[in-house]
Amino acid sequence: MREVAVGRRLASLVRRGGGWVYKIHGGGWSVAGVPDYVVVWNGATVWVETKAPGGRLSPIQRVTIETMQAHGAEVVVGDDADELFAEVEKRARRAEGLAHRAGKEG
Repeated sequence: MREVAVGRRLASLVRRGGGWVYKIHGGGWSVAGVPDYVVVWNGATVWVETKAPGGRLSPIQRVTIETMQAHGAEVVVGDDADELFAEVEKRARRAEGLAHRAGKEG
């Protein structure tokens, strides 16, 4: 499965699950190494870097992702759409639970 197929399947799974997903398109105005997708779901924002099976991060992707994570960003990387979706869904459920608890306390 090519990287584009992994991304399309991930986007489809997220939309069916009720999340919002946006594909980051590279170009002259984008920052090198930024993950391919941003997903917003149940209050969670997760950046997703998709890879073709066996694909690896480039050095600039690794540095950019590490920098994002150092600033608190949630970033997942993988080459299997179902596994990526499971990771994103886990973070969305955690965010939903935090929001639910905050509502009870407030």
